[in-house]
Amino acid sequence: MGFLSKSRMRFAFIALSLLLTISMRAALALPAGLVVDYTGNGTANDTTGTYNATFTGSYVAGMNGQQAFNLSNGNFSAPQAELPSGASSRTMSFWINPQADATAVYGGLGYGGSTYDSQFDLYYNTVANQWSYYTSYWGAYQIAFNQTGWSFGGPTLTPGQWSYLAVTFNGSLVSIYLNGNLYVSSGLAGGANGTINTTVSSGTLNGLSAPEYLQNIHIYNTALTTTQIQQDYQASLPEPSMLSLDLMAAMLVVVAVAPRRRNVTH
Repeated sequence: MGFLSKSRMRFAFIALSLLLTISMRAALALPAGLVVDYTGNGTANDTTGTYNATFTGSYVAGMNGQQAFNLSNGNFSAPQAELPSGASSRTMSFWINPQADATAVYGGLGYGGSTYDSQFDLYYNTVANQWSYYTSYWGAYQIAFNQTGWSFGGPTLTPGQWSYLAVTFNGSLVSIYLNGNLYVSSGLAGGANGTINTTVSSGTLNGLSAPEYLQNIHIYNTALTTTQIQQDYQASLPEPSMLSLDLMAAMLVVVAVAPRRRNVTH
């Protein structure tokens, strides 16, 4: 076959790099400190094997070919778990797909007591300028952080679109991330509150359920760094089938190293 030309060597290198990138992506693990992991995919079990939850709704097509929790016709609740509370550092992250709804309904995710006043949560309203438990008013589908009578605004979600949300607390500072990037931070006087009960906020206004889909619910017992947030985000990022990408890269390698036919003139 002889030596490869420079162009073919470059092509082979690109293809092999793609294979390596795919392998690294597939092996990407979640950051340390994970307490519960509710991936979804047709079950409310905790993948860490410790705190299986109860889900009364149905499942819908989610990301990565998996099934997501449909909160529009049910609710999600987890058992008593050793989740961080008080002034303890923590991180809560999840993927959310809010559905268009003209009715004023609260949605989002939180854990803590049985009322929003004692929960550590991110929430939104499907209608703008609704009372947000206290004195602040937010836009439609605008995420707000809430804790013990104090809240501040975050990013605005797009109905029908999947978004990654995370909120960290390091003992004094609360930070909200959107799609792996820091969106806003604010100090939290007195530390965070919350018991050890995990709940998804749904059906909290006028008896109506939250029109949303959730997937990959993670709670950590540490405030993840920006780098770790990126790791958590990348680990569950929607992507094409790994098998399809592997086959594509393999074909590129074959094409790159295949001997080239020579035109013979007589």
